[in-house]
Amino acid sequence: MIKEAAIRQENKIYTGKRHDLIIKDMVENYGLKLPIKGEQGFVTDSGDFVDRIMAAKIATESGQIKKLNWPPNLYSEDLLN
Repeated sequence: MIKEAAIRQENKIYTGKRHDLIIKDMVENYGLKLPIKGEQGFVTDSGDFVDRIMAAKIATESGQIKKLNWPPNLYSEDLLN
């Protein structure tokens, strides 16, 4: 299952509820500069970083969500429904 949204940048993974909030946290608390150029994706319950397409597959096949709002990608908003 998908645990939370994530951004992977420079071999570090930042996590949170939504990607926009993660970006805000990266700037305010980690001193990173905009624009954030990391890869947006998700972290699974086993701690693996996956891209939006793999996350969509995991979330739909596990029954975590019923459908994608913006296929073929998973967005953090999909998990809020």
